[in-house]
Amino acid sequence: MVEESPRSGEGGITVDGVAVGLVFLVKLLFGEVVNAMSGLEVVMAEGVESMVE
Repeated sequence: MVEESPRSGEGGITVDGVAVGLVFLVKLLFGEVVNAMSGLEVVMAEGVESMVE
């Protein structure tokens, strides 16, 4: 029990940290892509409206 704690603790910290980091990066990238796409849609919609006028 005492011998396993440091190993599992270190492994848990690194694995959790990597998993959290990956999830955070994926969410960040996905959010940026969604924001960029919605931003492009808004720009295109405004451009079309100004062209129509």
